Amino acid sequence: MARIVPKEQSGLVLKADGSWVHEGERATHPGVTRFFHQQIRKDDNGAFYLHNTIGTGDQGSALEEHVYFEVEDTAYFALRVIHQPAESGFELELNTGEQVPLDLDSLTQDELGQVYCRVLDDDEARFGRHAMIQLEPFLDAEGDDIILRAGSRRVRFRARR
Repeated sequence: MARIVPKEQSGLVLKADGSWVHEGERATHPGVTRFFHQQIRKDDNGAFYLHNTIGTGDQGSALEEHVYFEVEDTAYFALRVIHQPAESGFELELNTGEQVPLDLDSLTQDELGQVYCRVLDDDEARFGRHAMIQLEPFLDAEGDDIILRAGSRRVRFRARR
């Protein structure tokens, strides 16, 4: 059985820029923010929580904890882009530590120029600055559109809704 902390009680918010805020105060320690990102899980209802196992000291027993948090934009962030020339594609390293293939057909861009794609259970990942810099050599502009070159494919970014 897990100890459940609802998001209204946790005071945790995952901001649109990927930073964490607890009761209005930004978490600044890189180890803490990395730990939070790597503990992100999604329950059967589609809500995100941090999964933690806490040792209780009772003969090696442990308590599982699910700490729910508010998601301002997306729970997933593309931190790094890995070009796969043989496959004419790309892999993404997510904030959770997972590596996933980039679904080229899911690329979208919002009105501010922020880029997103679909990952894992059809959730969105927002591209971080470093990932965009790594993707930049494969991008072209056609008028107001951005085109990604992946081998012989030219993929147009769709408008994000």
